[in-house]
Amino acid sequence: MRSPVLLRLIQLAAGVGILFLLARQANPKAVMAALARLSVADILVTMAGFLLASLCIGASLLVLLPPSKTPGGTKRLFQAHLAGVLLSDITPARSGYFLTPLLLERLASVPQEAGFAALTGMQAASLVSKSALAALGMVFVGRTIEGSLMAAEITRYALPGSVLLATAGLGFAILVWTPVLEWGLRQLRRLAPGVSGQRVVLRTAERIARFRAGGQLGYRRAPLAAGLAAASTVAAGLALYFVAQAVGLRSLRALDVVMVSFVVGPLIYLPVTPGGLGVMEAGYILVLTAMGQDRSSVLAFALASRALFTGTDLVGLPWLLMGLAKPQKTRAGSHWPEVGLPG
Repeated sequence: MRSPVLLRLIQLAAGVGILFLLARQANPKAVMAALARLSVADILVTMAGFLLASLCIGASLLVLLPPSKTPGGTKRLFQAHLAGVLLSDITPARSGYFLTPLLLERLASVPQEAGFAALTGMQAASLVSKSALAALGMVFVGRTIEGSLMAAEITRYALPGSVLLATAGLGFAILVWTPVLEWGLRQLRRLAPGVSGQRVVLRTAERIARFRAGGQLGYRRAPLAAGLAAASTVAAGLALYFVAQAVGLRSLRALDVVMVSFVVGPLIYLPVTPGGLGVMEAGYILVLTAMGQDRSSVLAFALASRALFTGTDLVGLPWLLMGLAKPQKTRAGSHWPEVGLPG
């Protein structure tokens, strides 16, 4: 137990350390002056854009859930999603969102197999679409800035996040929409020792069969889920435009801000710091200063974006607390229709 906690503390310290180093390279007074220019209207409009982006991702999860497995209603489904989003903000590589199936079960009575299958499918569609947008953003930014060397530097830092997105998305797609799990299970059944081992494999087979059934029911809606994920990314980028204008980055067009967000966004999936703390801010400074923007204004933009993004996701806090405190439901009545197990 101590090792995971120690690791999280180290990651948090690394994020804070990166922010400290970034702050030392900027003018503190200029940063504070830029932040002071944020009006209440700027804050509300930006947070509304971030909330819309979150709801689009929630909708992409919802379309992959079979209607027969959502007895809690749409409202409860979105509440569980928002709770999972808040968890993702404070965990490296947004891994906390994988507790969403548990929250779906506790808040909306969705069987865990159904929730996990929908989540896996949604991640597959979302990550692949975001990696495509990141590639588009890198081409746009590379053509906008002057100097091939700086373009190469930006690509070198942003490309790992994009590749990670695409690889993870394809991995999730293989798990939920291909028979790889069944093949692995057949190999495991041959190797399982004794009756107890066979019993464990059989129980695993039953859960995997229900999981695969859920995935097969939703894979035809994957293009819609990918479209909603792309819409979420665009909405978040447009929300950032209002922050950029407020802190003094007035030469940036809405298209510039959206494309930069496509490039920097994948950095949040690098498992370095909680929620990409410090990493994304460094990404914004690298890209936007290469585009000729003032470093102090860019740091103010990055800090304001972080605060407003996380602040918006706090809307899920009541449902996160409710979901974690609520006893787990019994498995009775939550099974999928009978499906064949791997031979």
